[in-house]
Amino acid sequence: MRRRSKANGLSAPQASLEAFLPAAVLSLGETSKWIDGREGKPSSKTYDFYTDENLEQAQRLVDAIEKCQARPQVLTDAWPENITLQDALEACREILSFPNGSPIAKLLPRVERLHASLNEWQSVANSQYSAAEHYHTLTQLIISWRRLELTTWPRLFNIEDEKCGIDADSWWPHVFESVIPNPARLFETGGDLNDHIF
Repeated sequence: MRRRSKANGLSAPQASLEAFLPAAVLSLGETSKWIDGREGKPSSKTYDFYTDENLEQAQRLVDAIEKCQARPQVLTDAWPENITLQDALEACREILSFPNGSPIAKLLPRVERLHASLNEWQSVANSQYSAAEHYHTLTQLIISWRRLELTTWPRLFNIEDEKCGIDADSWWPHVFESVIPNPARLFETGGDLNDHIF
């Protein structure tokens, strides 16, 4: 028979579950923000432009590319043989094929390739067939990403130092074994320590 809590008439297990409900709701809220890419800007103290994901910027990129992709598609229907438009469409497809968790540094060269294709198109297109709006959107995106990259540079050496420290930590067991137990075993068996060192 279950005990009932006198305060609210709930069974003890149900009452203890309800105590965790606020934490579960907060956790779901944080997870939802992470999935939607609404976590806010990553801290420049912990964010590595070259290796860390940035879901906010990934969502911004997807929105820009989906809008941009429609224009070269329409133009390609009018000029199916135009290699510049085909390059632009291929760049859009390539960018959209990347996972959302890809670092910006991995996406940036592809975005710049698309930008170059649109720039080439803009140099020959008249105003009726222009893709200027998308070109300017990509220009602003690239500028903002380069600025974000510059904000991470002051911490770049610290990030590399931390990575080297982690890599060096993995070698301590090997160093310890070479310096303490192996020479001790060699000494016990009557071996020459100079043979071990050289």
